Amino acid sequence: MKKLLYVMGAIFMATPLTVLAQATPLFQFTLYAEDSLGNRDSVILGYDLSASSQNLNFQFGEASIPTPFDSILDMRAIHGDDFLRRTSKIIIEDAETLFFDSSCTLSAFTKIVIQAKYLPLKITYDSTLFPAQSCKNVILSRNWDMFFIEQWWDACGYHCMAGSSGYTEYIGPPPTDDPLCWNYLKIEKEVQGQGLKELPGLFLATFYGPGPCNDPTFLDADQKPVVQGFTLSPNPCSTYFLLETASPESIDQVLVMNVAGQIMSCSIEEHQNGIGVDASGLLGGLYFVLVRDTAGKASMHKVVKN
Repeated sequence: MKKLLYVMGAIFMATPLTVLAQATPLFQFTLYAEDSLGNRDSVILGYDLSASSQNLNFQFGEASIPTPFDSILDMRAIHGDDFLRRTSKIIIEDAETLFFDSSCTLSAFTKIVIQAKYLPLKITYDSTLFPAQSCKNVILSRNWDMFFIEQWWDACGYHCMAGSSGYTEYIGPPPTDDPLCWNYLKIEKEVQGQGLKELPGLFLATFYGPGPCNDPTFLDADQKPVVQGFTLSPNPCSTYFLLETASPESIDQVLVMNVAGQIMSCSIEEHQNGIGVDASGLLGGLYFVLVRDTAGKASMHKVVKN
């Protein structure tokens, strides 16, 4: 019996352990960067309904890189809500499918950090992978302001990803004196032989609805049909705000979204003098309120939650 146990033990030790298969996210693609000397690097980006936008998703192969950035060319990504700013070669963000448009899945935004010695960079990817129709407002931009203005397309400098397979990125200071264009992404990281350094970055973000990336006949904001005749108060709000209007029955849809474009769960009720929104469950910060009426007109407004 003892000999049999020894034999069984030897067989067990000789059998390789089963490795859990890496999960495949709902959507992913590879973003490539090539410098002016031909050096190349890449990151894998995507989203999944079961992923986190703050913590590393080990099931999708994400792993923190503790070493300094390469001094020649190094591109890494960071979760949009990761306050520890852990870098990885794979970042799969949290996502949700819009309940009123099942063809569109919005993900949290991702930060892409780049150390490059030989500029400019050629950024490339497979644009045919991106969702069609309402989700084609997939952009790369250095500008923080796109998350804080009423129309994101008014931000200084962005690239529509669905319209081409790449573009040239200089990742230097914006060539303009407009102070709004200087609110660009910078993240402090250690670089080999250079110590701590402020590195430039790009946001990967997706916005729902009309925009220059999914509508070739896109009009400027002052030409767009918008919902008229209501006010939003109080703003800032603490637990509740009201969209005051003389005809609340004309309002077809009210959505509250965070700066990443994710729809927040808020109780919405029709009142005699408007539409009431319960904001008690929201964290403090800036939110966008999309209002659409029965005629198809829409407008976006900002509200601050205390």
